[in-house]
Parts: sequence; structure tokens; C-alpha cells
Amino acid sequence: MLKFFTHYLVLSSQKRAVTIRNGFIFSIRQRLVNTITKNGAKLDIVAYNELMRTNLRSNEHSKKVVDLYEEVIRNDIEPNIATFNILMEMWIKEGDTNKVSGLYQQMLDKGIQPNSVTFSIVIPAQVISGKTNQALELLRKMISMEESIEHKSRIFYKLFQNFKGDLKLTKIFLQGIVDNKINIDHKIYNDLINAYAKKPDINGAFEIYNALINQGGMIDVITFTNMIKAIIQADKAEEAIQFYYEVKQSGIQLDTQAYTTMLDTFVKMRRTAEALRIFVEMRRSKIKPNVITYTSLITGLGQAYNYDGVRNVHNLVRMDINVELDIGIYNSLMDAYNRCGHIHQVLLIWDLLIIGELPIDNSTVSIILDSCGYGRVVYRILNIWKYLQDKKFPLNLNNYHSYIEALARNQLFDEAKNVLMNELKNNGFKPETKTIRSLLNFLHDVPKKSRYEYEIIEWVRNEYPDLAKEMKFTERKSSKRNGD
Repeated sequence: MLKFFTHYLVLSSQKRAVTIRNGFIFSIRQRLVNTITKNGAKLDIVAYNELMRTNLRSNEHSKKVVDLYEEVIRNDIEPNIATFNILMEMWIKEGDTNKVSGLYQQMLDKGIQPNSVTFSIVIPAQVISGKTNQALELLRKMISMEESIEHKSRIFYKLFQNFKGDLKLTKIFLQGIVDNKINIDHKIYNDLINAYAKKPDINGAFEIYNALINQGGMIDVITFTNMIKAIIQADKAEEAIQFYYEVKQSGIQLDTQAYTTMLDTFVKMRRTAEALRIFVEMRRSKIKPNVITYTSLITGLGQAYNYDGVRNVHNLVRMDINVELDIGIYNSLMDAYNRCGHIHQVLLIWDLLIIGELPIDNSTVSIILDSCGYGRVVYRILNIWKYLQDKKFPLNLNNYHSYIEALARNQLFDEAKNVLMNELKNNGFKPETKTIRSLLNFLHDVPKKSRYEYEIIEWVRNEYPDLAKEMKFTERKSSKRNGD
């Protein structure tokens, strides 16, 4: 019979298999423990730690963690550094900083030396208790430990997480670091700012950024990129511009990715004026735009219906020998010109692509069909569709929708109806509600409206009952009356 056994490996393999019983979490690990201990085997501290950690992760079972610790004491098993860290982490989550301090002292009395994980729990507990000076002394000890920068960055993030988003406490702690001239590696600051920006927690990120600047540090390009993206997404465009100039004045050299991320984020937030401003700054700083920069800016200018802006950027990109035009740029140009109502420019780009045998994609097809539909260039709609069929281009459902809508917009209802009822189905596609509604909507001024409408609705009822139900194409009540 086993008298003592470390069950760590067996237990840790079952982390996710859990069931709820009597208000506590009982994992397969614990059931294994029950079976093994019935046979006289004993758990060691490694196994107990793993069980305590399991319950701690559940966020609702602090009593079970305490029970397990009391069991450790009753069985005369010596707790180790991991035991105390688990217990302290539990109590700081519960908000009981006195218990954290008490456990820390017990640990020291037992001669157990704290590690960086310990400090990441005890330091916030001291700050929360109003003992900032003691916390800063512990911070000095933590920094002096010989650990990798990557590990220290993770520990610092864990430390700040234990402030539970309390900006006031974060600010007090950071101010203490600055005032006491505690030197923290700039990479750790950058990693922390990155982590806060990605959450996103702009206020927290700015507090850490200010502490870095006050210590004479400088954020790196990656950190700037993440910060600026988070600020813009928080809909704080003016703050983003101000932050950009502030960082630029500090001497940081922004790269193409930083400028492009900033520009692209402004475009996605529909802040085209700011995006254009960043593009001008980029060129003034002699930073070369790339394909993504141009594509994003053209998209933004198109959304703003800024024809002159689209044309100017189009000319710039044509003269830029460092950029190879791809279908993404061509699509963004076609879409932008279409939005601005300059259909002839869309057709010029399409003809350039076809004559030059350059690759096109489904987006290109939808854009040109939509454009021709709006521009009422009927002969081009039909010619382009025939060209695509002759070339056996792999059309998708959106392409069919664009073609049907272009036909309907130009009163070619027989052709539109034929594509919907025959061509679409023959090529393995099921129509979407938007395609059918679009076709019906264009029937408002048509002499044969009732006939077309009846045929389309009946076809949907017969071929796609689920679609008919979704579109509320219910059976009409009979118009016959008694005796009719």
C-alpha cells in the first residue's frame, strides 16, 4: 500500500474536467484523490497546492481553499512558497489585505523567501492599506531579483492587475516610483502600456505612460501604435492627434506601420480629415507609404465623397515607384470613384485591368456592376456579365446580387427575373432576402408590376418555403366572395 505519493502529474492532466457538487468544485483530480487516499496514500504539498489552485481559479470557492490549507496544517505538512502565494492571491481577490499581510509575515517567520509572484500580491496589498513607502521598499527588492525582462514584465502586469482597475491607487503607486527615483526598465513600462492599451484601458495606459516620461523614458514605436489605436477607438480623435504631436516632439521616429495604423484607424472611425492630416505628416516626415496606407486612405476619401482627394491620391500612387499596385488598391479606387459619382473613372480602371489581363476578384466584379447599374450604362452591364461568363470567372452570390440589382435598376426585369429564377439556382446558389427585396422594390413604376411581383413571390413560395416564411410571403386570402 502506498504511504506517500506526489499526485501532481495525475492531477494536473485533468484541469478542465469539472462538475459541481454541494456548492464546491470537484474535479476529476479530487475524485482521484478520494480514491487514492482511501487506500492509505497521502498527498504531499505539491498535490495540495494544485487542488488549492484549482479551487482558486473557480473564483467562488475560497472556503474550499481555506479548508485544504487547514488540512495541510492538520496533517503536519510544511507549506511552501507556492502555498502562501495561492492563499495571498485568494485574499487579495477577496479584498482582505490584512490577511495578505498576515500570511506574508507567517511566510517570513518560517524562513521562506518571497519570490516575484509574492511581491506582485503583497505590494498592491500594502498600497491599498495606505502603506505606500513599505510597498516601494518591497518593489526595490523585487526589481533587484535576477530575472528576465520578459518575466518581470509579466509580474509587473500581474501586480498592476491586483489594483483591480483603481486608477487612484495606480496613480499613487506610480507617483511614488517617480518621486523615489526607482529605476524600472523602459521595456517593462512599454509592455505595461501595451497591455493596458489592448484591454483597452486608456486611463491606466496614460498613467503608466506619464510615469515613463517623468523618468526620462520614451515609448517605442510598437507601444505608440497600440496606444494611438486604442485612443482613436475610444472616439477621442483630438486626444489622438495631441498624443501624436507630443510623442513626435519627444524624438521618437515613427515608421510606416505606425503611421498606417493611425491613418487606418481614423478611416475606420470615419474621421477622414484626421486620416488625411496624418498622411500629409507622413510624407512631410519622409516616411514612405505602403499599399495598405494608400488603400486605407482612398477608402476613407471615398466614404467622404471627396473626389479631388481620391484623384490626388490616385496620381500619387501611380507615381510612387516603391509601391506595386495590387487589386486591393484598384478596388478601393473603383469603389471611391463610384461613391463620388464618377462612373467613367471606374470604367477606365476596369478596362485597364481587363486589357492588361491583370487579376480581378469578386469585389472588383461587384463594384463594376454596382457602378454601371447606378450610372445606367446598360450595354456595359450586359457586356461585362457576358465577358465574365465566357471567361468562366468564379462568380459568388454577391456578384449575382449586384447583377440582378443593376438590371432591375435599369428596368431590365425579364433578364433580372431569369437570372434569379434560373441562372442563380443552376449554379448552386440560394437567393438571399436582400436580392429578392431589391428586385421587388424596383418594380414600383413598372406597368407589369403586379404580374412580376406575383411570379417572383410564387416562385419563392414554391422553391424556398423557409425563405418565403422569413420574408412573410404568406398565402393571399381568396378574393372570391359567396356566389362569385
